[in-house]
Amino acid sequence: NITSGGYELFRYATPRLIADFANVTNWADQIAIDNGDFDWYLEILSVDKTMRGRGVGRWLVSQVLPDFVARKGAYGFVTSTESNARFYLNGGCELLDRVDVTMREHSCPIWAFQRKAERL
Repeated sequence: NITSGGYELFRYATPRLIADFANVTNWADQIAIDNGDFDWYLEILSVDKTMRGRGVGRWLVSQVLPDFVARKGAYGFVTSTESNARFYLNGGCELLDRVDVTMREHSCPIWAFQRKAERL
């Protein structure tokens, strides 16, 4: 995201590269949307680098989001890193699909998840 360094993309990338990246991320999001059964889609969840490893992400995923979502039912999202995929699997999220997306001759894995929350 922009506050965690995403602005660097705009500083160094060409407009065409940014457009290609947007198309790939939209396609990745659609994988979760097409395969899941949830009420809303989580676009970005990020923990500041200085706070990583302190349980903040686990707290957000296991406590904050389920409480918030309990009124709605479930949420879906994607990640592109294996460590994040393990984190979400260990946190009780359901794996919907895992695909490889290609952009400019480079391949990237995408894991699509959903998390159903307990109703309050």
